[in-house]
Amino acid sequence: MGEGRNFRLWMFVILPLFIAFILTVMNHRSPVQSSETPPLALRQADSVLFEEIPSVKGEEIFGGDEFNVITDEEKREARKYPPVKFQEYKVKNGDNIWKIAKRFGLDFYTILSVNRLRDANYLKPGQRIRIPNQRGVLHKVKPGETLEDISLMYDVSIARIVGANGITDPNQIHAGAELFIPGANLTYSKQREIAASSNILPTFIKPAYGRISSGFGYRIHPVYRRRMFHAGIDIAARYGSTVYAARSGRVKYAGWLGGYGKVVVIDHRDGYETRYAHCSSILVRKGQWVRQGQPIARVGRSGVTTGTHLHFEIRHNGKPVNPMKFLSRHR
Repeated sequence: MGEGRNFRLWMFVILPLFIAFILTVMNHRSPVQSSETPPLALRQADSVLFEEIPSVKGEEIFGGDEFNVITDEEKREARKYPPVKFQEYKVKNGDNIWKIAKRFGLDFYTILSVNRLRDANYLKPGQRIRIPNQRGVLHKVKPGETLEDISLMYDVSIARIVGANGITDPNQIHAGAELFIPGANLTYSKQREIAASSNILPTFIKPAYGRISSGFGYRIHPVYRRRMFHAGIDIAARYGSTVYAARSGRVKYAGWLGGYGKVVVIDHRDGYETRYAHCSSILVRKGQWVRQGQPIARVGRSGVTTGTHLHFEIRHNGKPVNPMKFLSRHR
């Protein structure tokens, strides 16, 4: 009888209390120490939650993985763009980089980048150079660079790069490979890099065809009839003829501006800007990127002027400088 009472006491009182004590102790155990390795599933979840990036070497990101992909849509769009083709040109007497580029409808950065000339200032008659069928630059892929990187660098779509180079497999894109970048938008630093490789510095080109009818500096103003400072040069060109961007840059202003009349102002991003005044019409808009030699306006006689001409200024850090010291060639 006493043993039965003791058994019931154990079963219904002591045992439940013991179990409660054990559960309490387990709930208050210290968390897993950092030396313990979490389960694989937990580690995988952590890598997703905290965007864990696998460690890879630069050259390993090539080969068609998720870092360097040509989508089906980009492949279809690429068919719209012509592949780059080269022809050989033999330099003639009197030739220079600018004349050759103009002859083939290119800019001189294109010619420089595809030929890697030691000194582009002096071309010898009979010298052979490569001429591409479209404007652009040759780019040597660096370790770790992807198509996406190159597309952003030159502001050119992946599809256009793929089309120009006939790329069908991302494995073709590896460190050291050369890609032609059609229609590349060049930053000032990239222009300097290309020019420096051929020992030639970026310069301004004359923005219109015609003689210089009035120079830089003090003169008797033709309208106000008093001595005033002329902040640029005047180019006597026929009405409606083309005005070209003297150098690549972004259009800062395009419209009517006081005595300038219809004017285009281009910011070249290195402290320099150019102004093209008295135009009859404007072909570009504010914020637009323009390349050197691109048509931007038409010659006119708007604003304060006595006749048809282009007023052209170069300013450095806001101050006018003599354009004749910067122009690489005359039209």
